[in-house]
Amino acid sequence: MAPPKQPDIAEIAATLADEVLDTAPWDAIAPHYARGVVLLVDGPTLSEAGAVLVLDDVKILESWLADGRVRRLTDTDAEQWNASNPAFDILIVEPWVLIADHVDDRGHSDAAT
Repeated sequence: MAPPKQPDIAEIAATLADEVLDTAPWDAIAPHYARGVVLLVDGPTLSEAGAVLVLDDVKILESWLADGRVRRLTDTDAEQWNASNPAFDILIVEPWVLIADHVDDRGHSDAAT
């Protein structure tokens, strides 16, 4: 008997897509930044990045970290956002908090990422 098929990135991403929260303000995210568990996602969707974390796909994550599609926040980011309190889309994949710049229906972005 064959072992059960392991889910792939697309399957997990589809499930996680329903868990993405819109418009969490920076001041709600800042405590997670202080714990060092926030990743900024710019390229893949939050659900794709979350699926890579769920699957512990180090090769893909390292590639995204290397080219900046996923990155840890800097103190400069935090200082800027402490002043402006922009909104982000957010996905929690414990222990990580993934954020992406929130873009409204008119294509306007809150944060300059």
